[in-house]
Amino acid sequence: MQERAEQAVKAYFDACNSGDRDAFYRLFEPDACHFLPKGMFGPFRDIESLFDQWRRDVIDNGSYWLLDAVFVNPNGQMACAEWTAVKPAQDIHFRGVDIFAFSPEGRIREVRVYYAAPRDPTIGPNELGGFDYAAAGWSVSPDRRGQLSEDGV
Repeated sequence: MQERAEQAVKAYFDACNSGDRDAFYRLFEPDACHFLPKGMFGPFRDIESLFDQWRRDVIDNGSYWLLDAVFVNPNGQMACAEWTAVKPAQDIHFRGVDIFAFSPEGRIREVRVYYAAPRDPTIGPNELGGFDYAAAGWSVSPDRRGQLSEDGV
């Protein structure tokens, strides 16, 4: 299971770089979702829109993605990929992490993208746009666990 997930992550980056629509589509569940930080384009709730975005970026900016590392959980249902994105037309590169969730069939059902960037306090919670944290079972409202009391304890 771990090897299958790792191969799917590598195939995802290959498909993004090549613009191979068929290869891209084969990787995803039909109802897959791709989340990005709040305020960016997305989330993408259909594969066609996601593919078109990546393809446009490749055409317009000469963009490509380098897969730097892949980590897969023991049951192969989740993976983390560290990457570098290069945009030659803009003379920039940046780094980030994608978290992948896979269906039991090994297809991508969700991608959550995080960029290596400073926190922006002006936008409120720094989180993924459109991602339902409550439905995913994440903490939604901040609590005070882990904070020091007035006496420092």
